[in-house]
Amino acid sequence: MRRLVALALLAAAIGSCPAAGSGACASPVQGAPTLSDARGAALKTLGDLGRAGRWNDADRFAREWLQGHPDDELMLYNLACAQSQLGDQRRAADSLRQAMHAGFMEWDHMDADEDLAPLRSHESWESVVAVRDSIRSAPRRGNGGTDRAGIGPGPTGRAERVLEDWKSRHGETAYRYERDTVRKLIFISSLDPVADGEMKSQIRSLADHLIEAFFVEAQPDTVVVAIPTLEDAKLYLEVSDEPNGPTQGGVYDHGERALVSRDIGSSLRHEFTHAMHWGHMDRLRQRHPIWIMEGLAALHEAYELTDSGRIRFRPNERHNVVWDAINRGVAPSWDRLFRLGSEEFVDPSQSLLNYATARSIFEHLASQRKVEEFYRAYVNRYAEDPSGRRALETVWGKPIEKVEDAWKSWVRRRGQVDDTIQQGDASLGLAGTDAGDGVQVLTVAPGTPAERAGIREGDVIVQIGTRLVRSHLEMQLDLARRKVGEKVTVRFRRGDAYLTVEATLAPLGRARR
Repeated sequence: MRRLVALALLAAAIGSCPAAGSGACASPVQGAPTLSDARGAALKTLGDLGRAGRWNDADRFAREWLQGHPDDELMLYNLACAQSQLGDQRRAADSLRQAMHAGFMEWDHMDADEDLAPLRSHESWESVVAVRDSIRSAPRRGNGGTDRAGIGPGPTGRAERVLEDWKSRHGETAYRYERDTVRKLIFISSLDPVADGEMKSQIRSLADHLIEAFFVEAQPDTVVVAIPTLEDAKLYLEVSDEPNGPTQGGVYDHGERALVSRDIGSSLRHEFTHAMHWGHMDRLRQRHPIWIMEGLAALHEAYELTDSGRIRFRPNERHNVVWDAINRGVAPSWDRLFRLGSEEFVDPSQSLLNYATARSIFEHLASQRKVEEFYRAYVNRYAEDPSGRRALETVWGKPIEKVEDAWKSWVRRRGQVDDTIQQGDASLGLAGTDAGDGVQVLTVAPGTPAERAGIREGDVIVQIGTRLVRSHLEMQLDLARRKVGEKVTVRFRRGDAYLTVEATLAPLGRARR
């Protein structure tokens, strides 16, 4: 139980560290916000009861919760833990079988959880193993899907419950509600009509790419994509009150089948990739290691579509983290990275480098157009090697040690990515903070390009040149690659109106009239 309550909160927080430079990588903690406050509070209460050894209270609490939420796989699992500790192994086995039928597939945790030790030594464990094996070997449907028949009803109504809870809590006037039945999405958006349309267009385009490249079809269960107001975001995410302070960009809670993102840029793309990846893992009856989950999601933080319709991934601020680590000889070995569990991966002392390394491995694959080939090889050889090592050897055609050496050489040759704006660099001459759909201007220095172009405090910059900028970091990365004297178009929102101006970038710190 102790492991699983932590796992439930971790699953909700996976992918919530989109920006290496934002200070947003906080490890999930007991009581961290989830999409359903009631469910998060219930799991916390159950965890507290388990840690105190109050198994009778834990059993009673879980059963009461399940009366209103009979398909909650995590609560069913925790109920099994309590029953096992109370010595009722047959009931524990029954609860655990129900948990698996409802969608629980964290096999490694089930096999190692100390709270289930009495059950694993009881004859009832054989029935648990039989159900686990039947789910693992369930026949696939088509190219990568599976048939739910015989596996139980599945968590089909969770997104609907999130939708109703959201409407009850926040009303129906401050948000737009829209369904995409083709991609199995429910959008909840606080954005203005223009930003709302751009956000949905981006998500639909990303969904179509992910389906074509990796996941074959949409996720089996409907997923909520919620973009709250900045004030409401504090109910679901860790949000700093300081401009550009440590802030959680977004979260995907697979238990609730719901995503909340504070910005509609890299955080949203990261979390949405998670949502579709979790759906594919459910179809395949697989659970991929966190380095693959985070590497694929982080890869999709920064990309652009070419004129031919192909996707081209761009380096972001994570590259410099791993470049520096490799050159200083402190980058984690692939052997160690592949063996990390979820809690170790997001540990604050190493999460920044772990995320950067995972993205870099995927970006290296993408540089030779091998990402899709790797993922296909991986899911096909999952039973043989769930770590991903052999799939990498297959697509590169060499031993893993040589693949790792080649990756390090590629990182070094690439050099650093300019991700800072220093004295004398090209600049607009303004200070801003994240606004969700762009960068809200806090100050405009006199005599700067921004002032001459007519940009004012309170405006929200959403695009520079051809690239949308949805966060302060995204704007900084775009400007850092530009030259003094370069003319750029700047699109921004002023109230409900969108304006476009032209500005000539000037050296930072050299304002003139």
